[in-house]
Amino acid sequence: GLLGSDGPRLRVTRQVLHWFTADSPEAYADSRFPIFIWNWGAAAAELFYGFPDLGGGVKLATEHDSPCDPDQVDRVVRFQESAELHARHVAGRLHGVSARVLRTATCLYTEAPGARFLVDRLQAGGPIIVSACSGHGFKHSAALGEALALWALSGVRPDCLTPFAAPAPVA
Repeated sequence: GLLGSDGPRLRVTRQVLHWFTADSPEAYADSRFPIFIWNWGAAAAELFYGFPDLGGGVKLATEHDSPCDPDQVDRVVRFQESAELHARHVAGRLHGVSARVLRTATCLYTEAPGARFLVDRLQAGGPIIVSACSGHGFKHSAALGEALALWALSGVRPDCLTPFAAPAPVA
């Protein structure tokens, strides 16, 4: 299960973000180019996502499965990481997005097994624990925040949070 005597069993993964140069930045401006997730193949790793050029390049990334120690994560992004992302996902798909990298950044995803969300109490009356929702919490933060506030104020878990309860420990 997700919970044990030592608390939630979550893992942290290192994610890398890349901003590439567009040959014609206006073609990738927010008025012409949407935020997207592109599943271009059948395998889970055959996808990438991106954001329009807001003046600093076209932001592109994948969801790497690279577990790490959050206290010792490597924040340096190597040229090869950007080159591999561009060659595998971008070249031939986003015309006019060059392999020239303007900047990079790293972030961390905290993931529960199966990429599920975890919203529960470790013990009755204890604090409500909310995972980072396997890297997707920001997309759901408004709804989660409203439901969590209702739970915290009323003491009753809203039905919409039931699917995110920690599974019962395996005997």
